[in-house]
Amino acid sequence: MEQPLRQSTGVNLSEKFRQLAQRAQGLTEATLRHEFVQSLREFVLQATGYDPLPQLEEQIALPAEFGAVLRGRSDARLGCLVCEIKTPEHPLDDAVAQCRSYLDGYRQQGIFARGVAYNGVELALISETGAEIWRGEAEEGASLLEAWLLLLALKIVDPQHLVLLLGFPSALARTFIADLLYAFRKHERLGFVEEAFKVWQAVYGAAANLTDEAVNALKQRAERFSPPISVRNQDEALQFVFVLETYLSVLLRLFVARLAVQQRLVEQSTLRDLLHPFGSRPTERLRQLATLVPLLSSVFEDDPFLWLCDVAEADSTFADRFDAHLDNLARILDELDLVGVSYDFLRRFYQHFFDPPIRRALGEFYTDESIVNDVLEAAGFDGTIDGVLVDITCGSGTFLVVAIRKLIERERQRARPMPDAALLRFITDRVVGVDLHPFAVAMARVNYLLALGDLLSHETLQAIGRLHIPVYWADSLARLVVNQQNRLGEDLTETVKIPALGEFTLPHHHKVDWERLFDALKEALPQRGIADPERVWERLKQRLGEDIALQFETTLRQLAKQWAERHNQNRDSRWLPLLRNMLAVERLRGLCQLVVGNPPWVRIHNLEPSLRDRVYNDYAFCRTAGWQRGAELAGITTGFARQIDYAVAFIERGLELLKAGGVLALVVTSKIQQALYASALREHFVNRCQILRLVDFSLYEQPLFFEATNYPLVFAVRKERPDAKQKTMVTLVNRIGRLWTYELPQSELPLFADDPQSPWLMASPEAIAAFRRMQEGNPLLGEIEALRPRRGVLTDANWLFIVRRVEPSDDPNEVVVEMESGELVRVERSLLRPLLRGENIQAWRFEVQEWILWTHDDVTGEVLRDLPPKAKDYFQRHRKALENRSGYRSRLPIWALFSVNPAKLGDKVAWQELTDKMDAVFVPAKHEGKLLVPLHTTYLLPVPNEEVGLAIEAWFNSLPVRCYLSAYAERARGSYFRHFAWVVACLPLPRPILRLWEGKKRDLRLVRRMIEISERMHENPDRPDAAKLEEELAYIVAQLYELGDEDLEALKRYWEFIQVQRSP
Repeated sequence: MEQPLRQSTGVNLSEKFRQLAQRAQGLTEATLRHEFVQSLREFVLQATGYDPLPQLEEQIALPAEFGAVLRGRSDARLGCLVCEIKTPEHPLDDAVAQCRSYLDGYRQQGIFARGVAYNGVELALISETGAEIWRGEAEEGASLLEAWLLLLALKIVDPQHLVLLLGFPSALARTFIADLLYAFRKHERLGFVEEAFKVWQAVYGAAANLTDEAVNALKQRAERFSPPISVRNQDEALQFVFVLETYLSVLLRLFVARLAVQQRLVEQSTLRDLLHPFGSRPTERLRQLATLVPLLSSVFEDDPFLWLCDVAEADSTFADRFDAHLDNLARILDELDLVGVSYDFLRRFYQHFFDPPIRRALGEFYTDESIVNDVLEAAGFDGTIDGVLVDITCGSGTFLVVAIRKLIERERQRARPMPDAALLRFITDRVVGVDLHPFAVAMARVNYLLALGDLLSHETLQAIGRLHIPVYWADSLARLVVNQQNRLGEDLTETVKIPALGEFTLPHHHKVDWERLFDALKEALPQRGIADPERVWERLKQRLGEDIALQFETTLRQLAKQWAERHNQNRDSRWLPLLRNMLAVERLRGLCQLVVGNPPWVRIHNLEPSLRDRVYNDYAFCRTAGWQRGAELAGITTGFARQIDYAVAFIERGLELLKAGGVLALVVTSKIQQALYASALREHFVNRCQILRLVDFSLYEQPLFFEATNYPLVFAVRKERPDAKQKTMVTLVNRIGRLWTYELPQSELPLFADDPQSPWLMASPEAIAAFRRMQEGNPLLGEIEALRPRRGVLTDANWLFIVRRVEPSDDPNEVVVEMESGELVRVERSLLRPLLRGENIQAWRFEVQEWILWTHDDVTGEVLRDLPPKAKDYFQRHRKALENRSGYRSRLPIWALFSVNPAKLGDKVAWQELTDKMDAVFVPAKHEGKLLVPLHTTYLLPVPNEEVGLAIEAWFNSLPVRCYLSAYAERARGSYFRHFAWVVACLPLPRPILRLWEGKKRDLRLVRRMIEISERMHENPDRPDAAKLEEELAYIVAQLYELGDEDLEALKRYWEFIQVQRSP
């Protein structure tokens, strides 16, 4: 029997239990549970000064017979102490049995907890193995339970518990974060603080999108602080995000310091002792961790988040507060066993720390492991590697962690594995990460350490000396720009650009060792006081030597002047690692065996302007973006080329870093297969790489991040020119997750075999063979200008033009209308026209539910120069909004609409952009006697008459056409396809339909039957024989394209695969 160790506290558990026993019969189970748990909580708080923050009704997996797993909920858990509470009418054995099952469930998760069973009168204490240690009246067992509470209640056993102690639920975190924000706003003009925020802000947009949803989530979270924190706009939201990342960055540094303590890499036995020895301040020691833990110094590289140390130096009030916060964090982390903690622990801690919108605001750094494994499998990586594996957008380091695991597992399967020290060197020489976001780098370094696991023993680290963790805070897209060469063609100087810091010209790294240069520059600057540029230059010259100083005097003198000026503005040399890290990345060029990762899911217009401009200027895949042929077919400009995804630049950079024969394997947006902006990328892949693997999730919701779904593409390409026989392994994933894997000649991927820039056909080889036959001898729609697809009329201010409801007035020539904005207006009836929206179009039918104030001529489409008085007065009242429209020009009347021309006002075949399949309908020019105006959400094809319109409508709604378009149309959320003008413009037009459009009468038997089917479907699209008619239509269109039965069957199989419905 264990002996209790009595503590002197203000809470007497024995007396509490005695009082509860007297009242237990009259209490509900919920009330009894609350009072019992609250008693335990108060005892721990009084005894230790820390609130154990119990987790109530925690769901637990309970092993059952035959491998089944049930779900249960323990009443409460305080650290490693699980509680099960029943009312007195229940035997204590019931609570004991339930408690044992929970302990078993925790053991399955690797958590070894003890249990407390209680029924208001009796108490049982249960060991980790399920053995009963003590049973009897509750007040008699209180003293032993107190000892257990002091031993177990504050133990951190899982990420959720750590979130309770260090996340938003804890007063400690909220107070620290509030103090950080107050300190930042008070001292934001302090030299390093101001620059730290500018540097962070410059790179922030490369990792995350601060959407309105995220700003609102941050505002709501800030309002829960006491007192509430002000987050009124996007600027204040950015400050709040910066402070949140600062808090988490401090935590990550302390995690590593705690690991160093546990692994005996320092002489102190606790983190608190390391941070707070007699006579020193925790804020000072936080900045000195690289010196205090020399074996792990690379993990503690300077970053923007150490600004709080500068504030502490300048403001003693904040120094005292920050010291207290750091001391409290150290106390809690000393209860965390980091030696046994896995990468998964930190990942789940981060994921549970924030709500999903806030995580998106900070950046989704943790890629789902299943898709990481898909990428590494596509690359052919099985844990064997000869060269370097690098992730140039490493985020939290998920790819690095999984790669390290595989390397360790493969090595330990060998008959004669390497010694741990050799394996540690092998891994850190070959597995490299880079990220622009300093917070991501901080997480990746900690996760890299955790992945190394038991390789980080004291003995191993002592054997290798200083451990270098090769995760670099650097812009992996930045290139070193050569400025000068000597007469022999040797590079002399090069320029480095750092976001928000500026441009620095340095001697070429082949001529001068940058490590030595930066160390010398740091030593040349005074530690305090004003720096004289000339004295800095003289000191720099002494440290580098006369030869270097003579050859690069102009460059080095300017560099000394730059850094002296920065020093005098309180912008010190802590940014030098950014320059050093850029060189580390540049040295990887042409040397890597594998480049893997998950580049940022950020549209390029969200980037900081200078970063965006550099991407356009430096990267050919971005600079030359835009499929010109597609734009010409659709009659559109190439402005779309500026709407690229940021990932495109990382793909090009990844190829640069590969050695010949190396493999690039990434998970990216699936849009690169079809989007017009990815034309240069596709051409390079098809002509200059071997496309090894494509796994297309564009129709399937894939959990790429925690609680976030995307529709990605996994690809792997080898940096080696393909030959004519090169095959690509393709896997399509449909909307229910079913896989279709096949091998396809690489040359068959492009929509047009003679155009490697064209979108890729994501369809089976048999379906693609049918598409090739459809293309043979038939012109493309976009090649016939009169049949070129168009978009409807654009208002640029729907709320001012679209009418939801019309009521008569006392004047038959005027009506009262309710605008889309809700405004009620009296206008002349002559301006009303029925409106066609894309969302009101289905196959074979359309609906008119709204009207538009039509300010143009019904025939010519020209804007009216004058309007009836009431309508004119209405538009004059909204002059400012009308003139602010992006398409408005001063020469136009303020009521002008845009993209209006006569071709859009006649008979037409129309469809909407976003649908699960092509759904088209013939639309006459007039509806109920009035011009029917198509809105810009409607796409259309002008037709000369109803007969041609019905034929084209039937053709569009046929199976062969729907299959063809779906194979290369850009995908959207929910397994939908975007039927843009360029997509439909690439459709080959069968010659018989072209002859009908040209007014010719011969060889139209099949077309006439199509028209009959179209007429019947118009009468009633839900008719009983609709499926039979559509099947006949598929057969007719197949004949028009001269497809065989096997072609039509191949298209049917493809269609069934991509259109399969989810079970209800």
